[in-house]
Amino acid sequence: MTTTYEQDSKFIHDIVGENILEEVLGWIKSNMNPEDVFDEQALKNWAIENVKVNEYDEEDLRDWANENGYSNSIPEF
Repeated sequence: MTTTYEQDSKFIHDIVGENILEEVLGWIKSNMNPEDVFDEQALKNWAIENVKVNEYDEEDLRDWANENGYSNSIPEF
């Protein structure tokens, strides 16, 4: 016996629901870590493409450090 497209669609709609992909993605977000879903190379590629590179130059960082009580010297013990 074979089923029709309409029967298959009604079955899926009645049993599984219309938002299954949304519900599955929500479950994955709540229950899994990125490294459980993606391989290491995919994670590295994402990081390279999406993580902002430090926008401060060395002078900006030095000024911030001086203004906040940090110095470039190593303390003596």
